Amino acid sequence: MGYASGVRGVVRRFREHRLALQELALRWRAEPQTKGALPMEVAEHPGGLFLLEVMESGSGRLVHSWPGWGRRTLGTGSPEQLRAEALRILRGGGPFGGPMIARTGDHIVQVREPQSGMRQTLPDGSEARIYLLAQRALLVRIWPNGQFAPMTIVKTADEATKLIEDDAEHLSLGSTRVPWIFTDMPPLIGTVRADPYDLLLCPLRVDLAVLIAVKGEDVLGLKIGAWDVIRSIDAGPWLAELAARAPKAPTPGAPTPEAAAAGKTTKGAPGAQAATGKQKTAGPTATPKSDSPGAQAAAKPASKQRKRAATSPGGMPGPRERRVRIKPALAAAITQHLASVAAELPAGVLGAAFAAELLRALEAAALGDHPTLTGKTIELFSRLHKRGFLASVPADQAGRAALKLLAERTPLVRRLHYRRWCFAFGDLHNPTSALRVRLGPIE
Repeated sequence: MGYASGVRGVVRRFREHRLALQELALRWRAEPQTKGALPMEVAEHPGGLFLLEVMESGSGRLVHSWPGWGRRTLGTGSPEQLRAEALRILRGGGPFGGPMIARTGDHIVQVREPQSGMRQTLPDGSEARIYLLAQRALLVRIWPNGQFAPMTIVKTADEATKLIEDDAEHLSLGSTRVPWIFTDMPPLIGTVRADPYDLLLCPLRVDLAVLIAVKGEDVLGLKIGAWDVIRSIDAGPWLAELAARAPKAPTPGAPTPEAAAAGKTTKGAPGAQAATGKQKTAGPTATPKSDSPGAQAAAKPASKQRKRAATSPGGMPGPRERRVRIKPALAAAITQHLASVAAELPAGVLGAAFAAELLRALEAAALGDHPTLTGKTIELFSRLHKRGFLASVPADQAGRAALKLLAERTPLVRRLHYRRWCFAFGDLHNPTSALRVRLGPIE
């Protein structure tokens, strides 16, 4: 990862970084007022200046200034609210993004910081950072709300404008998608707090990242994979599995496993048995509680752990029973339509085999009255997979090719953006939609 201390060193530095942020404070001072200028207060911090301009009406405007780079307005409101907001932003790791009003010359100023990559401001207040990883460049666009999206640079850093905020990285936690928040602590670029856990995201190469699960000072586990693999992980079951495997803290008052083992050894001696008999007449002996580690180890020295059903791409707990929750006539129409689409798929073309499998998944979801899905390819396939409609998540190239084939043949699959797609299940209930028109009259 570029640091001699490895994963544990990254976790240690992250904890120190977070504690240091919580210790930050802002001291506001009034600037000398010049003729015709509004009263202004200034608060300095390690990354720049907060400026609080107070209007004649008594309301204020909060501005952040990056010395030598530019400034951006962060919000308006009462001075008290804005002072509190500035401290909240600072302790949250911000301000994120860059200035909207930047110094200009031949080009927008580019700030280079040790280990933090090259920074370039963008017109909407976001910024682009470029990290060199294994002789290749990873570009990360960071928006003012702290969300970010990575991409590999092919030609120039101007490619950052292709990323939109909908492309921001999210982590799946069960049915919830939580956005990653940018963390300026290389090699760490993103964190998610899922109390009592912290999840850390570090790029290893432009096409490879590591997801680290942390609880307090302990590293519970990590997963390494391509970006699409990391995006497809459901962290909820993974954290539950890691918590189940983690050693439990001993129950207060219960003996440690070593003490329990020593007691068991002593019990076998004749003298110990006599002493134990005397103790029984006086009162109960101090035995490990049934839920303590020592008791569990003594009672089940070789207990088997139940094998957990696979929830990651490539494995399924088992196919779901198909349920029809729409009108029979509508169900028959969509089934017939998708069968005709399957018959039109070309043979031997990239994505055709998966397109046929995807049609079966779309049919099951449509018959089950599933709501419309929108998102990037990996997100759509992961949702169908988790709900039991799709047996596995395909490779990125095959998945994109399959979507293109189906979008040309059915309105059920639509392309919204060059990286975003839609499975329009909700159009089944709209008589004027293109999908219903394609299905024909339904009694």
